[in-house]
Amino acid sequence: MHQDNANLIAGRLATAFGLFLLSCSVSTYSFSRNFEGGISQEFWHYAEIGRNILEGRGYRTASLFPYTLALLDEKGIPFEEDTLAPVLDRFPLQAYLTAGAQKIWGIDDTAPSVLSVLLLGLCVVATYLAGCLLGIPLESAAAAALLALNPSFQRGFVLWGLPDFGFCLATLLALLSLCGRMAKNEPRDRPSYWLMTGALSALAWLSRSNFILWLPLFAAALWIPRAGRKTRFIYYFAGFCSLCAPAWVYNLRWYGSINPPTMAWNLAHQVVSETYPLWEYRTYQVTDVIISHFPALMQKFFVLLTRH
Repeated sequence: MHQDNANLIAGRLATAFGLFLLSCSVSTYSFSRNFEGGISQEFWHYAEIGRNILEGRGYRTASLFPYTLALLDEKGIPFEEDTLAPVLDRFPLQAYLTAGAQKIWGIDDTAPSVLSVLLLGLCVVATYLAGCLLGIPLESAAAAALLALNPSFQRGFVLWGLPDFGFCLATLLALLSLCGRMAKNEPRDRPSYWLMTGALSALAWLSRSNFILWLPLFAAALWIPRAGRKTRFIYYFAGFCSLCAPAWVYNLRWYGSINPPTMAWNLAHQVVSETYPLWEYRTYQVTDVIISHFPALMQKFFVLLTRH
């Protein structure tokens, strides 16, 4: 019995490694054929912020969009070449991962490129292992292979250095942990387990702050089983808040909210203004967009929902 289990685990790990190599190989081929440098805003901006972190200048940037400059001017925050500006339109985890990649592979296009390749490969592996934990290894292997071969990811996202892969990976792991399917012997009753689940959720928020939209679903899942409800809530949110707290303090200091302003201008796009909001010297508030432009916001929601 133990030998059978060992063989099963070894086989699944070998499959996961093979899928990881498949994804990385396709990504490498895509870079060799299609990479034209850091042409996306995210690629070069995260690289610049990562370089500032490595140079000891902190989580700051010399690259400002008109929207960000309007925010700083509104709050009376000076933008000086020596001190740089606080980062209000990017996400911290991707910036620090980029800094780590630059520490290993150097401060050029290689570092964010390799990081993007590795994160997509890990998303593929996580997809397969998730299915194995749910008892559908063959289906999950097919899903992971399709993810590794997805033209949208391999021809687009992986070349652009977006934070989406890190967000996808952290959110998937947090959901699996929330369901209590990553370990045996009822680990859901252990405080350390819920600390870990909250920490994984925090990594998702640090990758993309719109993870805040998922929190009500997580809270509902935590609430439904009565037994151990208090323990789950306390330790889950302890793990979540402890990792997010530094970023919340940062955002409160420079923006006045625990969430960065990215949600505001994303909501405003094609609702308040057809122009990409980052390129406009004006500010938006989430509540203003929702209350004053609710019909247009709902129209945007249904148009995008039916389109994709």
